[in-house]
Order: sequence, then C-alpha cells, then structure tokens
Amino acid sequence: GGRITATEVTSAPADLRGVIGFGPGCQAGLNVPPMAAPYPATDFPEAFLGRGADYIGNTGWGIGDWGSVGYSEDLTARLAAFLAPGTPTTLGNAWLAAKLDYYLSQKRFDPIDAKVVAQFVLYGFPMYQVQPAGGTQAGTAASPANLLWWLDGATADGRLRSEVLRPTPDFGPRTADDTSGQGSPQAPQRVSVHYVLSGETGPWEERRKGVPAPLTKTSGAWGTYYALDGEVQYDPHAPLQPVRRWSLNLSGGQAHGVLFRGGVYTDTLLPDPWISTPTIITGTLPTEAVFTGTTWTPLIPYALKTMPLAEGTRVEQFIAVFGQYHPRGIERLYRSISFDVYYSESPDYTPPTATLSTRRVGDTLRVSVEATDASGIQRAVVTFTAADGHWRSIDLTWNPETQRWEGQIPLARSVVEYFAQVVDGAGNVALVTHGEDYFRVFPYGVYLPLVGRD
Repeated sequence: GGRITATEVTSAPADLRGVIGFGPGCQAGLNVPPMAAPYPATDFPEAFLGRGADYIGNTGWGIGDWGSVGYSEDLTARLAAFLAPGTPTTLGNAWLAAKLDYYLSQKRFDPIDAKVVAQFVLYGFPMYQVQPAGGTQAGTAASPANLLWWLDGATADGRLRSEVLRPTPDFGPRTADDTSGQGSPQAPQRVSVHYVLSGETGPWEERRKGVPAPLTKTSGAWGTYYALDGEVQYDPHAPLQPVRRWSLNLSGGQAHGVLFRGGVYTDTLLPDPWISTPTIITGTLPTEAVFTGTTWTPLIPYALKTMPLAEGTRVEQFIAVFGQYHPRGIERLYRSISFDVYYSESPDYTPPTATLSTRRVGDTLRVSVEATDASGIQRAVVTFTAADGHWRSIDLTWNPETQRWEGQIPLARSVVEYFAQVVDGAGNVALVTHGEDYFRVFPYGVYLPLVGRD
C-alpha cells in the first residue's frame, strides 16, 4: 500500500528473472539519463531490466477515472488479462493485444485515449514467452448468462443457429437501365442483431428465475450510475453509463456499418448522475467534472469499431450503451435494442452523403431524404420515438420522380424525436441528425380567445 522506488527494485532480495513488471503510475516508464538531475539516478525501466525482468510503464502522466476503472487503469487491467490467457503467448503480443482491445472497447477515441495508448511503453524482449497457469483472455469471454443475444433466427437462449450471412432480400443488384441510384452491383449482406437484458428486477418487472439482474445501481459521494455486469462507458465529463461490447467478426465479409432498428427503454429520474472525471493517478482527489450537455448523452448509444490487420483482415467490435442521460435529470435505461449490421468485401468505408427534409400533414410527418454515393444507396430509414418507451424504424421508399427516399411517421400528443439513417452499396451507414441533437416535432397547441365581462 506504500510507495516503491526504483532503488528498492534494484536492491530487492527476490530473484526477478522472468518477472514482468507493469503498472499505470505516472512517469513509471520514463527512462531518464543519470545526469538529468534532480531526478533519481535509477529509473524503473533501468531497475527492472538490470535485474533480468521485463517492464511496461507510462512515459507520461498516468490517467485514471474517479468512480470507475478508466484510461491508464483500464489499459493496465487489459494487459494483465492478456498475460493470463491460459495458453502460451509472448510479451509483445500481449502488449499489442491490450492496446488494440483498449481501442476497440472505446465508443469514442479522443486525445486522452491516444495519450494513454501511446505512452504505455515496453522495455525488454517482445518475443519473451509467457506461460501462466490459467486465466481468462480479455475481449474473448462468452456473453454472460443474463444477457440474451442472437443473430437473425438464432435461438432465444443466445446460441447461434448459423453464422451464414444471407443477402438482404429486399435489395437486389442494380440493372443496366437503372439510373435511380437505388441498389448496387454487389449488395452488402445484412445481419439482424438483437440484445435483450433478462432477469431485470427494476421498473420493467420482467424476471428470469435464477438469473441475477445485469443492471446494477451504485450511489456514492459523486452521485449515482448504472453498470451492466460491472462495466461502464466512461466519456470525459459525461455521466457513466452501462455498456456491453461484442466481437462481430463473422464469415461473409467485413463489417462496414450499423443501422439502429429500435429498442425498448424506461425513463427514470436521476437528479445527480456520476460524472466521469479523468485525473492524474497519483494526484489528489479532484472536484467532480461539470456536465455541460444540452440533450441526450450519448446521442447515438452505439458504435462499430474496426482495426485493419495483416493481409487485408480486420478485427471488429460492436459497442452498445444501455443508458442515456438528459440534463433535465432523466436517465434512459434500455431493456432491449436491435440493429442491422452490414457486411461486404468493398474497400470503401466512406458513408454516403444525405440530407433530410420534412412536412407536416395532419397527424403525420412526411419525411424526404436525398442521398448520394458512388456505390449507390441501398436503404434509407427514419427512426423515431414519442417518449413512449420505444424507438421504431420505418423504411423509406425510393421515388424516381423526386429522386428521393420518402415515407411518413405518425405523430403523437407528445414530442416526437427522430433521425434518419442511410445505407450505401458498400454497407456504410450515414446518420442524419440535427447537429448534435435529434430532430423534434411538437404537438399542435390550440389557443382560445379569452372573453371577459365588465
């Protein structure tokens, strides 16, 4: 529990040969020349390697998060997991795998994350063989029992019936005389993905006997947050949110985009959310960061992360955030969410260009989307919610006369929030939002004249 110095490592009586030293501490991996006074003559990389050990540490400030395991702490924990996979590996492979896993696990990857990854330096031989007795490799563990997930027609217990991807039935190849921009020579393949939380004991009152509730509520000095099987999404200066991450590497192509089909949610009051506050690990307890958001955060509660590897392959991971916070003091918790994941062999990863226009007609909102892409447009949908606990998506229809994708959504007696999504011929998905917010349409208000009597 106390401090340790490099000099103590040098003079330690234990045999350190074969040891791998690592940690998230500030400047713990900074190799300083002996003449660089006033710093100590011996640093940690020098001390560990001088004793026959290998060492990994930060050359700069280690970053942590109060309230969760984040940033440098998170990266160090992932390294520990990869060093104990139960099968032989090398130090260099585990180090690189931890960095890759950290990148893929972050819905956003901002300058703080770039610093965390770049400054985590390996001193020693990357080919050093690591053969621990056992453990669980990070990023590859099976889905927990209380999280049901399936693809297309898979069984409801989460087991996949098949990993064979089928071409999207409603999007065929473009014919020679088709100049509408609809379709493409090789349509991307689509897989429907559904995630359902089971065993809930919260406001949904749906339970599976013997299965613990995956969402847990934690309250402390800085407020309250929800976690999903202990995992949270930590975005700087934003409320902590429950999160789950899955690998989506399937046969039949590479994932290009994700389309949000809908979800079921419950809004609950949360006047004091726990705000993620990145801070220097060795620093004093900071003041909680101030949340300055003006709408639902995160606005888009999912992300597809990919990383190109050798020989044209890519590693893919999908991130779903099961909570959103609104500055009115409302926490939106999701019970289920559904997506379409698009795969293709195309080298094009640029989403299409799209704009949206609307017109109100009675109790409906007519939606028109204009979209272009060199690969053609495969699909356009409008996704909406009327604060009724459901997000829904309606497919728009291509109109060759107006050269637009058109449709309509029903209006309610409450505010309707909506945005559009467009899929191109390579499977890339573009989001059409109102800047950093959803589009909104408000119910009509009727104002009657006031007649007074003298």
